Parts: sequence; structure tokens; C-alpha cells
Amino acid sequence: MRDYEICYEALGICSSCNSDMAVCQTVEMTEVIPKNLSYSIRLLEVAYKGAATGLIGPMFSRYHDLESIRVAGNVTSVSKNTFSDLPNLKNLSITYSKLQVFEAGAFHPHNALNHLQLNDNELTDIPRQSFKEIPHLTHLDLSFNWIFDQPCSTIGEEFRHLTNLTSLSLGNMSVDYTCERFVPAEYFMPVSDSLTFLNLTYTNIFIGSSQILRELSSLKTLDISITDGFRNCPASAAPLFWNLPASLESLVMRHWASISWDCALTAHNISGLKNLLNLNYLDMKHGDLMFGYELDKEVFDGFYALEYLDIGHCRFSAIEDYSFNYCPKLKHLSLEGNPLGIRPFNLYYNRRYCKLKTLNMAHTGIFAEFNKDLKLHFIIRSCGISDIDLRGNLIRSMPRFTNYFDNFSGFLTTNSLDDNLLENFHYIAGGDLSDDCSLMLQLTHLKLRQNRLVDLYGLCKSLTHLYLSNNKRLRMNWTRNQAVISELAKLQVFEFAHNDVNNISDATFRAMTDLKEIYLGSNNLSVLSTNLFRRNAKLEIIDLNSNLLRDINFQHFKQLRYLKVLNLQDNFLVYLDVALTDYFEQSTSLTEILLKDNAFSCGCTDQNTQKFIRQTNKVPDAQLLNCSGAQMDHVGEKVFAYQRNTFNCDYRENIAIASSVLGGFLITLLIALPCYKYRWYLKHIWTVLTAVWNRIREVRFNYKCRYDAIVIYNSDSDEDCDFVANHICKEIEDQSDSEAIDVSRVY
Repeated sequence: MRDYEICYEALGICSSCNSDMAVCQTVEMTEVIPKNLSYSIRLLEVAYKGAATGLIGPMFSRYHDLESIRVAGNVTSVSKNTFSDLPNLKNLSITYSKLQVFEAGAFHPHNALNHLQLNDNELTDIPRQSFKEIPHLTHLDLSFNWIFDQPCSTIGEEFRHLTNLTSLSLGNMSVDYTCERFVPAEYFMPVSDSLTFLNLTYTNIFIGSSQILRELSSLKTLDISITDGFRNCPASAAPLFWNLPASLESLVMRHWASISWDCALTAHNISGLKNLLNLNYLDMKHGDLMFGYELDKEVFDGFYALEYLDIGHCRFSAIEDYSFNYCPKLKHLSLEGNPLGIRPFNLYYNRRYCKLKTLNMAHTGIFAEFNKDLKLHFIIRSCGISDIDLRGNLIRSMPRFTNYFDNFSGFLTTNSLDDNLLENFHYIAGGDLSDDCSLMLQLTHLKLRQNRLVDLYGLCKSLTHLYLSNNKRLRMNWTRNQAVISELAKLQVFEFAHNDVNNISDATFRAMTDLKEIYLGSNNLSVLSTNLFRRNAKLEIIDLNSNLLRDINFQHFKQLRYLKVLNLQDNFLVYLDVALTDYFEQSTSLTEILLKDNAFSCGCTDQNTQKFIRQTNKVPDAQLLNCSGAQMDHVGEKVFAYQRNTFNCDYRENIAIASSVLGGFLITLLIALPCYKYRWYLKHIWTVLTAVWNRIREVRFNYKCRYDAIVIYNSDSDEDCDFVANHICKEIEDQSDSEAIDVSRVY
């Protein structure tokens, strides 16, 4: 028996399982680790939902090849020798549990552990004794535990043996200042040469100390979001900014808020960051740093290495022209969530010095109506922007992205207009998108989810990705809209979910020979044409969830050699025919078939469906499939647990029917054979009976019939015919002549 069959049948709790890995969920069990797993597994992932328990040595003693363990759930402790039999263990994750104790001596003496994740538990102290046993550790995550008020006398000792540590997360940790009024600058000294990533969110570690990170000479990424002492006044972080290591490349300082103008986002308050010549990533999202003021161009003047800047939700209401002119390497700029409205602005003096490619202006209060236009082409022409995000605004008419006299208007490739108020593609200045496509030959991605679209006329034929979900008014003019979609021959991804359409014609996707992904979920499709995907041989993902489909067969998918994922969830499928299940099993590319929330029958005649679900490893939600249909006694039972006797399939009835049919055939044969053999005798009897019947009629009705003779013979025999003609008939005629009787007459 194969390993995954052991996991499925003997356990019934693992969503995927084979000789290399097992992903399981134990519910109301006394043991965390399921039994009967393959002894050669290398990766084990368990979501434990049973009673509170700890991890102990015997749980893992049989699986010596384990390299990665992930446990989440109701685990409270790790005991001594728990992982002592696992010399190859490299990754250990015990997260989102109730871990309170991590005892020393838990690991193999010569372990190779390099990743340890203990975040989101209830640890009250850093298990420094255990760290002595894992000298090869490179990634450590202790964030969001209950590690509060660490004594200053032991600060730094927990990292003394972790000289190879490169990534450290200490979020939600606090320290005690009873010995000294601040944390000593040597706190991270043991890992100062190796540490490249440091997460200090929700900590108070910087209070009284601004030089604590100065010696981290290899630090590349620092996250100090929601840090005590700075989050209410960014100006108080100014000394820290001057003492950050020069090697820093990425800085995250989200959820800081200013309480006065002195604490706002100004050039003076963040001037220290301009000395970080390698800083290319700066994230200030959800900062509330400006509360209605205008963003001055001096703030980011001098960030010469900056490539990514996120100042979303900082609440500035206007942007001074050319505010990013001295960020020559800036490629991504996010202004999301700032109340900009329709105030136009320019980004750069000269487009030749601008490298900006992505601009996020989602949820900025933009609205485009007659005489009320942000004139986005002013912004786009400042740079060769290729990706603009305008989600969640109040755009009613298609904004103008180009200027007919602009020589740099052909660069836009991606445009997101999700969650707006668009009804069509007609511009406020006249013309439509099709007229403007000549100036946007590179437009390939267009996102129009959650709008009020009625008419699709004007879509660019250059599109390769089109997202039209949640535009239910499109069905009002569905025939015309289908015709428009059918002309988009370059489409590779098409999303058309939540639109309540009832049918899709064969011609809709016929020209899309490069189509790879299609999403048609949450519509009212009850029937699919067998030719719908006939020309889409490159399809890899088909999503048909939440429709009204009752029948899916092999003809729908037979030409799809590259299909990887098929989503048929939440339909009305009762069974899968043999040809379809054979295709599913034989397809080498197909890896995932989603069948949850269908009306699968568990009758005796639907064994093929249950057999396929039980044996395949391509249905990840197999254990969630319930029975329904005619066998009402078993509604709600798991299809995965199907057994022949479970459903009381009485095959004796079928045997009785077959026996009756066979018996009837034999009896008919026994009667037919004698009748054939004695057919002449039976024919003679029939003739006599006929004569007797005629005689009875003669008497009854006073008929007078006279026959010279009744001659019966085999007319198929030449010998009998000659004998009758030459002898019997001749004698009868001679006798009749003597008695003057005409044998040819009947009285």
C-alpha cells in the first residue's frame, strides 16, 4: 500500500501525505503527531486542535529523516529530548500556540537547526539555555510572546552563542530599566557582525538609547513600526536616524502619528536618513504624519538611492510640484489613502531624470466628471509610468491618461480602476478608449472590478490581462459585450466572476489561443458547451466555482494538456463519469481539483466517483466532501469514508433478476426445440383441428361442404410432391370420374 493511501485511509486526517511530507490536522486527539506516517518523511506540518498538551521525545523518535517540523495549535511545552533523535532537523516552527516552556536539552547534540520560529505564543522569558544547543541558528523569531520587563542584568546574554544569526524578530518585547535608565548600547553586540534583518515592532527598546543599533555593521533591513517613544512624534526619532548603521537598505516605520506640527513629516525631522547612502526602501504607511498639510518638496530632497517609497495614509491633502525631483532612482511611489482629490501636480521637472514606473493613487478621493478631472496625463507625462493604481476612487467617466500632443504617452501597461463608478469607456473630452489605444499600444493589464459597467465597447485589443468581476450590469447588454470580449485575441488572463450571466457562447474565447487562466466563478452557468475551451489549449487554471453546473464531462477538457487547477466547488455535480475521472488521473499536469460543496450521490450506482475521490491525491478537499442525493439516510456523511457495505448495497436483488432472465431463456429454448423437431406432426394436428372446426361450423350453420379427399404432405420435399401428383391425385381423379364427382368443386 502506498504511503499516501496509508495517510488517507488509516488516519483520515491528512490533507496531503506521501513518503516525503505530511500535512495533517488532528482534532480531539490525545496525541499531537498522527500515527502510521511514513518513517521516511522529511516535512511534517500539523494543526493540533485537541486538549492542551506538550511535545515529548517519543512523538518524533520514529522519524529520523525529518528536516522540517511545523506545529500550530494547543501546544504548551517542549520537553527535554523532544528532538534528540532528529540530527537532520533544520527548520522548527511552533507558532500560534500556547507555548510557555521550552526546556534545555531538547535538541540532538550535533543538530543542524538554522530556522527557529516561536512567534505568537505565551513565552514569558527568552529560553537562553536552549540557544546554547543550536549554534548554527541563522533565523530566530520570538515576536508576540509575553516577554515583558526583561532584567537589564541579563540583556544581551541570550544572543551570546548565536554568532551566525542573520535574522531576528523581537516584536512586542519590553525591557526593564531598573538597573540603568536605558538599554546599553552593547545589547546586540554578540550578533553585530552577522545580523542583516531586525524586527523591533511594538517594543520599548529605544527609550533612553539612540545608539543601540549603531554597531550592527551588516544590518540591511530594520522594522521599527509602532515603536514606543517614536510613534507619537517622529521628531523624537531624529537622533536615532543619525545613529543607524550606514549599511541599512530597508527601513519600515509604519503606524507613526504626529500630534503637532513639530512632530510632522518634515525635512528636518528625517534629515538623518539622507545620510544612509544605501537606503533604497522606505515604508511610512499609515503614518498620519501630515494631517491636512501640503507635502513639501524639501522632505524627500536628497534621497539619491531611494527606489521604493510608501507614504500612504499620511493624510496630506496636496503635493507640491516636483516633490520627488531629487529622488532620481525612485521606481515605486505609493500615495494611497491621502485626500488629494482633483489637485493636479507634477512629479519631475524633466522626464529624462525620472525612473518612476509604478504609481499608487488608490483611495485618494479622485473623481473624474465633466470639468472635474485630475488630468492624470499631467502626472504620467512627468515620467514613463507603466503601472498606475486608481482603486477605490469616485471615477465616473474614464479619465484621460494621454494627451494627443504628448510624445511620451505610450508607456502605460497596467491600469487598475477597481471599485470605482465607471459605466463605460467614453472620455469626458469626447472619443472613446479605442480612439486613444493608438497612443497606448503597450496597455496590457486592465482591472475594472466592482464598477457599474454596462458597455465594454472601446476595450484595447492589446490587453493580455482583463479583470471584470462584480459588474453585474454587463448582462443587460450581454450579446454585444460577448462580441467585444471575443475580439481580445491576446488575452492570457480573464476574470469574469460575480456577474450572474446565464450562458457563454462558443465563440467568446475562440480567438484567445494564448489564454492561460480563466475565472468564471459565482455566475449562473448551468450548462457548458463542449466547444467552449476547444481553442484554448494553453489553459492552466479554470475556475467555475459557485455556478449551477450539473454535468461536467471529458469532452470539456480533452484538449487541455497543460491544465493545472480546476475549481468546481459549490455546484450541483452528482457524479463524475468514468471518462472524466480517467482523464483526471492520467493528466500529468493536473495537480488540483476542487470539488467541495457539490451534491455528490452516495448511491450504489455511483461507485466510480467515490473510488476516484478515495484513491487520488489531486483532490485536496477530499475529506470535506459530503454525501447527498437519493440515499437520504447518508446525507452529510463523508464521501471520503465510502465503503460498499456502508450504504447497504443489496446485490442479491440484481442476482435474482439475472437468474430470472436466464431461467426464462432456458424454458423458452426447451419448448422451442421439440416444436421444431415435430413441426410436421403439429401442423397435421392443426389441419385436423381446423377441419373439425369447419365441420362444427357446417353443422351449426347448416353448411354443406363435401371434399373428395384431404391430402397432407411435405411440400418442401420433391419426392413427396411427385408421389402425391403422380399417384394419389391420379387415383382420386380416376375414382371421381367414375362417380361423376368434380374434385375441383366444393359444395
